[in-house]
Amino acid sequence: MPTFAIIDDDSASRNVLQSLLCSQYPGAQVFSADGVQSGLQLLKNLVPDVAILDVELADGLIFDLLKQLPTIPFKLIFVSGFNKYALDAIKFSAFDYLLKPVVPAEFSAAVSKALISSAGQSEESYRLMVNNFSADKHEKKLMLRTADSVFVPTLSSIVRCEADWSYTTFFLHDKKKILITKAIKEYEELLSGYGFIRVHQSHLVNIDCVDHFDKRDGGSLVMVDGSTVPVASRKRQQVLNELANISL
Repeated sequence: MPTFAIIDDDSASRNVLQSLLCSQYPGAQVFSADGVQSGLQLLKNLVPDVAILDVELADGLIFDLLKQLPTIPFKLIFVSGFNKYALDAIKFSAFDYLLKPVVPAEFSAAVSKALISSAGQSEESYRLMVNNFSADKHEKKLMLRTADSVFVPTLSSIVRCEADWSYTTFFLHDKKKILITKAIKEYEELLSGYGFIRVHQSHLVNIDCVDHFDKRDGGSLVMVDGSTVPVASRKRQQVLNELANISL
């Protein structure tokens, strides 16, 4: 039977999670801790199949715990209230998370997925997540997975993204192109607040990588890599406002 570790400083939440696990996996071993220090001791002496981790604990953040572990040989599921910076660090590193209060069906699906997944969450993913939480906004890194490779460009190195149906191509400063099988809307939501704006149905740009705005033919952006991006008429004023803010 599987073994689980729960680290959450809310006793009621721990009890709910333990009850859900025992109901889904009768006979499973479930261990718990209520903070960074107690959780660290637990995970130094136990190698669970899955660790369910609250992000904000009474004595610190879960990242304070994770960065003290030499290796992380188990799957992680994050549960959290709304902490944008913490959640962004998790999402940038390609991890899933559940918002509190946990929906039983979603929790059950997440645990099942973690247990049956043959693809391990890489050590690189863990370290990237921890580093992303404390990194400067422009030096945060985004994990991009393709069928053959894993790329981790900094946000500042991404010039723009272009949609093609349910695919998104990332264009980097070094002329590299990375094709991802996710819709551009996911990245629009993820990168909002980090200097990226959707200027057209098919285009998301890093506003810091705009060279100039060309007013001809309805308006377009000329990027620092020489590419030209059309600007939708309804987005024109927003783009001009963003460019004006940069020049202030």
